[in-house]
Amino acid sequence: LTQLTLSLGPASTKHCPECDMDYTPSNAGDAALHRKFHAKNVGGVDLSKRIVTRLQFNRCVSVEGGRAIIVVVDRRDTIAKRKAVDDVWTVAERELGGEGVLPFGWEQAEDMKKKKVLRCKAFLYIQGQKCVGFCLAQPITEGFAVLAQEGAQGQLLEEIGANFEGKSSSISVSKTPKPALLGISRIWTSAGSRGKGVATGLLNCATQNFIVGMKIPKEKVAFSQPTESGGKLARKWFGKESGWLVYIE
Repeated sequence: LTQLTLSLGPASTKHCPECDMDYTPSNAGDAALHRKFHAKNVGGVDLSKRIVTRLQFNRCVSVEGGRAIIVVVDRRDTIAKRKAVDDVWTVAERELGGEGVLPFGWEQAEDMKKKKVLRCKAFLYIQGQKCVGFCLAQPITEGFAVLAQEGAQGQLLEEIGANFEGKSSSISVSKTPKPALLGISRIWTSAGSRGKGVATGLLNCATQNFIVGMKIPKEKVAFSQPTESGGKLARKWFGKESGWLVYIE
């Protein structure tokens, strides 16, 4: 989605706190764009009945007593399935404000044995015909432990080259990297589905399904430089204020 007007100052623009979009109410085109974006961001991203049916073959787990599913999509999947991820990605990126790894077309990374492995996998939380949660995961080799705020003697994530231009939170990390396997590049939940276990479900699913036949332990999982809300999610999921890992994309 492309905003149709320039932001001319507080007198002409309005900020929507729910979908985080600045728009001009007096401009019919911009107002219509806001309504469309707001509906996607707050209520979830609409998916066609056909693509939801196709994504059933990518199902990792059924949740909410069978009322919702979590599916995984990677670069081997069809154009239609990857397009569905692109649609969700557009909404998630706008809210998260990040710039980094793109979901498609994904490059490939080489593991230590020089065998080609897929770089990223996208996990979608689908309720009916809406995607209400999104997690983009990638293979990594190391992360840096988050230090306790009081008396931290490490370094800010920005100082070690983090490439993330969104609404980041300032955290201090250890100077010594630790081995890691799974990187959480992005995680997003639609506004109307927050606080309902969607993000936690996505994280648990990613640890169990990123590597076939292996459940990745939490101590081998790292978050890309998190936003303030992402940091809160990480602390809740890891069950501790510090000691969990972050990594640089």
